[in-house]
Amino acid sequence: MSAPTNVFNIGPFGWPPDVIPSADLKPAEWLQDPMRWKSWGAGEMALPGRVIPLGYSHYLRINHPAWKSVTGPGTPWYEAEAADRRVPWKEVAAWAGQSLDDITFFTDIVPNTSVIPASAPFDGPPVGLSPQLIHLLTPVLAELTTTPDSTWISFWDGGFWENTSIPDTMDDRARPDYSWRQQQRQLLLRNIKSVPQWSPPGWAAGGRTYWMAQGPVGAVYDVARGIYRVEPNFWWPDDHAWCLSTEIDFDFTLIGTNEDGAKKLLAIPTLEIYPIEAE
Repeated sequence: MSAPTNVFNIGPFGWPPDVIPSADLKPAEWLQDPMRWKSWGAGEMALPGRVIPLGYSHYLRINHPAWKSVTGPGTPWYEAEAADRRVPWKEVAAWAGQSLDDITFFTDIVPNTSVIPASAPFDGPPVGLSPQLIHLLTPVLAELTTTPDSTWISFWDGGFWENTSIPDTMDDRARPDYSWRQQQRQLLLRNIKSVPQWSPPGWAAGGRTYWMAQGPVGAVYDVARGIYRVEPNFWWPDDHAWCLSTEIDFDFTLIGTNEDGAKKLLAIPTLEIYPIEAE
């Protein structure tokens, strides 16, 4: 059974069959080169060389959006998420009477997102890059590589994947293939636990190790919007034309690319994306 790939709000579905966990870590060797990294330092984490490798001519940052619910009670979660309005940091900063110039994290604008004032333009803080933004990014990322059908999608091996069984609370128990999907979840979990992990130099000591899968650019959208609802922490194509990095505790994503890539990514409408300078 193949997962649909072209409509956002078609309901939850399983792991895309064209995203295959990899036992071969060779494609990640270039990210284990110490020359591509600098030591971590307070206040410097948004710079190239800390959470995204050195070696690209251009680097961009995408702020993960906050959210405003626009649907009512009883709306299926996948329809609600598809309809939620993205709220850029710029809008939240204006509401808070601040400038984005000296802001690194969303908590620099709203220190306590567990208590959101009723006057705030958002009711949900940034969580991840989000399926909505991935949906905007994937056509451009596919255009920027000569290998759009072969990208490497790397996930932190903690958190969601530490569970002894993958939860199915987001799945639809009324589906006729529900039992089959349960079996596939458990098979996927076993496969993931059997593949090796990798990490950039020095990261493993801090609990940053990753497992890797291979798949086409467009499949990441399916992984992020389905019942698994996970997004890559590292993502790059075979030809290394770009590299995307989302640190597990950060509310922004960094992308390294070339000049043409930077121009095309910066031209995507409605993204809060801007260039950053390497040291």
